[in-house]
Amino acid sequence: MKPSSLKVLPQILLSIVLLGYLLRHIDFFRFACEPAGDYPLLLLEIEKAKSFESFTGPYSRFGFRYPGPMQFYLQALFQPLLFFSFTSFAKAAMVQLLLNFFFLFMATAAVHSYRRSALDGIVFVLVALYVLTAGTAERMYDIWNPHIIIAPCVSFLMSAAAFAGGMTIFAFPAALSATMVLQSHLSGTIPIVIVSIAAIIAAIKVRRTGSQEKFSRGEAFSVLAAIVIAVLAWVPPSLEALTFAGFGNMGDIVRFSLQAGMDHDISKLARYLVGFFLKPLGLEASPLSLLLLCVVLLIPFLEKYDRGTPYYWLRLFFYIGVVSLAITSLKIQGRLFSHVLSLTNAFVIVLYFMTARAVCIYLSKGMVGAIMISVVLPAGLYIFIFAKIALQPPQMGRRCMTDNSKLLSRLSPEFQKRQVISINDPDSWGRAAKIALQLYRAGYDLCIKEPWVYMFGREISCDYKSRREPRDSLQLNLIEVSRRPKDSPES
Repeated sequence: MKPSSLKVLPQILLSIVLLGYLLRHIDFFRFACEPAGDYPLLLLEIEKAKSFESFTGPYSRFGFRYPGPMQFYLQALFQPLLFFSFTSFAKAAMVQLLLNFFFLFMATAAVHSYRRSALDGIVFVLVALYVLTAGTAERMYDIWNPHIIIAPCVSFLMSAAAFAGGMTIFAFPAALSATMVLQSHLSGTIPIVIVSIAAIIAAIKVRRTGSQEKFSRGEAFSVLAAIVIAVLAWVPPSLEALTFAGFGNMGDIVRFSLQAGMDHDISKLARYLVGFFLKPLGLEASPLSLLLLCVVLLIPFLEKYDRGTPYYWLRLFFYIGVVSLAITSLKIQGRLFSHVLSLTNAFVIVLYFMTARAVCIYLSKGMVGAIMISVVLPAGLYIFIFAKIALQPPQMGRRCMTDNSKLLSRLSPEFQKRQVISINDPDSWGRAAKIALQLYRAGYDLCIKEPWVYMFGREISCDYKSRREPRDSLQLNLIEVSRRPKDSPES
């Protein structure tokens, strides 16, 4: 049987992993408790998106919010379908798992289009799943924005390479994936923008020099859908920017980006970036591991690709991305946490995929080598990865959110205009986020005071709401609470 006849095998392998993970952890995706920390803020944004009140992305520790709320609206769109899940975080985790696999399916389809080779798709699936779960499988379902951008970025790079190679049908997957990354984290801005421009120019050139002048129906639909998603996704952040002084959150991002300053020397940043590429191999930085990494980097560089083919563009996009991430790392202030440039993992997947594919093609010469590379080795790795992902229990590694029902019971309507509740915790924003989430669900209209407005969004700041509609309020130190007009006893 020829490899091309097994073109759906990579998708089947992905489907089996997804199904096994869901069945093994069905209780987690039905009853998972709501974690503390940043998660109440993320869950609050999802609740706001259900009422079309979310305009920006998650907050950043640098004092602004990330550009757009696409992740929250996707959650709000699909969560109502999960009637068998009983907590908001269980629903959010399951939606995120399905979204990650959806992006991996799109990436796998793009890889298959390069050469119509099942082997390429299988190698990609194995490498992607292995890198994504290196250390922990938590990134497969975590809703934290540094984690949710990895699979979309991989999908973007694979789809953009196919699009640049003349396959216009991948315009929509590339646009959808790029928008998800751009709206959820700033680390992808430079590589996504540069790669997008290069891919569009290459696609136009192919279209002009090729024999096919008109778009097919599928290509026309893909291009139109790409334009629509690119426009609609930026409507909420644009409205927010036009509503508030200084162009709102967009102005905050621009002002941050224009700040000068390096907080780390070049050698420290180099070790930081190299660590992402060594972690999947279980290696620490050393002369031997660095030599191995150089070999891995050189193999795709030495591989001969015809100019203008998808693999040619994929290799170019990888090197553009690595340089862009190095430039982005210059803006990091404070500690070099791994989540700040978590997007690097997407480029790790691309590098190891191109290297593994080149090695497999070289070793598969001859019947024995072909059987080993095409059947035995992939089967063994797949079983290992399946066991690693599907059989390990979920490990959020975070404490669950405390119940504030007693506190909320004191906010009954008959006491709402005369009772004051103070929050005296030093880490007050964390408790404020938990209470804000539960109050919002209970139908209270919230407003947030400084200095935590950037964490919750300007659209629910006390200053903005008092100017729009002055009302009596209760004060929770950092949060003021008043009953929504539609839920009040008088309505």
